[in-house]
Amino acid sequence: MHLITKDHSEMATLIKRENVVSADIGFGTCTLKTGAGKKIFFRSIVVKCDKGMSNHKDKNGCYLVGNKAINICNGERPSTDTRFFFSDTFRILLMYGLNQLDVKNPTLIIGLPNEFYSELNDEFRKYILSLKDYFQPKDQFNVVTIVRQPQGAVWCGSLKTIDGKTIKPTNTRVAVVDGGDGTTDICEFYQGLMVPGSSIGMSIGASQIHKSMLSHFRTKYEIDSRTNVHDMDLALRESEIEFGLKKFNPRDTVGFKKGVDAYTAEVGAKMHDTWKGYNKVEWVVLDGGVVDVIGQDLYVKRLQIPRHKVLIPARPSEANAEGYLEFIMKYLNSINKLEVETKCKVK
Repeated sequence: MHLITKDHSEMATLIKRENVVSADIGFGTCTLKTGAGKKIFFRSIVVKCDKGMSNHKDKNGCYLVGNKAINICNGERPSTDTRFFFSDTFRILLMYGLNQLDVKNPTLIIGLPNEFYSELNDEFRKYILSLKDYFQPKDQFNVVTIVRQPQGAVWCGSLKTIDGKTIKPTNTRVAVVDGGDGTTDICEFYQGLMVPGSSIGMSIGASQIHKSMLSHFRTKYEIDSRTNVHDMDLALRESEIEFGLKKFNPRDTVGFKKGVDAYTAEVGAKMHDTWKGYNKVEWVVLDGGVVDVIGQDLYVKRLQIPRHKVLIPARPSEANAEGYLEFIMKYLNSINKLEVETKCKVK
């Protein structure tokens, strides 16, 4: 973890809550939250377009970003290798989110997948700092904190058991399975820190299920050529898809079931190799968009985890950003750099 750009003594005397931002910029979705309670969640889609169609612009052009771009995107997803974190797509997704939240001089906390963290965190830091030229109006990052992506799940305050009991597992040994759109991180944490040598990074995620669905639909129905994995994700979140005169729940289809079986078999095998009887871990946290895509009951069943040890965030797709924010707010408060929250008095 790194706090950068300014020493604490050089930071603004107090940081406003609305300018503290946690960001989870993923291959499939993006979540940004502020310390004042504002948030934005959108698909990781960027389409260059004319000014009249755009919802974001910078010195390089005009773009349609997020959910509004689903209907016109060509189906390509961001690369799931290290290039993504230094790409124009990443830059546009992050800056679009910050602009939508109307954040000034952001104090930013953001994550990297485990498999890339050690190699990239310094270079990633420099790249984020270089984005100051894309603020509108001219602005800059105040402080940037880079963390391991799965740490957000451990810090997240909305973790619950299958039976609905709220648990804070920061003082125990915790297994984390963070399943995103293009990557899945498997690791262990103890007292809120990652256990050395426990990290397993897998280049699979919810997109494997989306692709299985799309492949099935192409063989069974006449569908528009621009139908893509983003449409599959939207269909699963809405529990409905339509082709011609047919409307149905995509979870009932062969493509979905095959995709889930393939993904959970691969992840489950890694988990079994690592923990087997789960006697060394007290909790198993399942977070990330794949929880919403599969559904928590089916996910737990397929992974064959002891149900009494499972913890799931209230909003699995947003858990990392939620946890990052809780951590940075507590940290800033502990060093007396966070503006005191004031409440309006009722007369």
